[in-house]
Amino acid sequence: MAALKFREGTEADADAVSNVFSDSFSEDGITKRVFPATSEGARASIKDWLGGGLKDPHSRYLLAVDDSKSGVENVVALAKWVAPSAGPKAPEAEDWAAKMAWPEDVDAALGKEFFTMLEKKHKEHMGTRPHWYLELLAVRKSHHGKGLGKHLLNWGLERADKDGIEAYLQASPAGVPLYRKYGFEDIETVHVKRADNYSEVFMKRQPRPSPGASL
Repeated sequence: MAALKFREGTEADADAVSNVFSDSFSEDGITKRVFPATSEGARASIKDWLGGGLKDPHSRYLLAVDDSKSGVENVVALAKWVAPSAGPKAPEAEDWAAKMAWPEDVDAALGKEFFTMLEKKHKEHMGTRPHWYLELLAVRKSHHGKGLGKHLLNWGLERADKDGIEAYLQASPAGVPLYRKYGFEDIETVHVKRADNYSEVFMKRQPRPSPGASL
């Protein structure tokens, strides 16, 4: 990983993080129907979603950047961690999937159902307990197997351990083995019938003693 660097994301990274998401989840059963690569509207929706997170003071993006080609930055992986909040979400952040103006050429019904379900389960599982939430971890296919997921995951887990609080996430079955390796335990599995019985696994991790956190 000599050419790879890590830094926190800014609003200027909206296009880059959107591209990483699209590449990483292009074969995902939900993404192919809700955010298909052939839809310009879907690409704009992804940018609105992830770009909005870059403006949120509670969202922390950690980016892996490859600058091996002539020193030009290329974002190849990202984690979106949501830090514990001292208060309730802003009204506009609630039920965003139901309120979103989904493009006409995507499966809007599935998008509303799936993302509303994720938010509902998050509330059911964690309630008002403070916790670090891994909302998204994405790695470009060209950079699989380079240990990026481990680094992006540990960044948030160090902070959860330092704060002495739980970490929470939802995962596709493919990501579950990695998360279990780092102490996450299954809470519930939900099968989405509208997406050929696609499975989403909800997981949480108890804090561990930690000497501190670093970037």
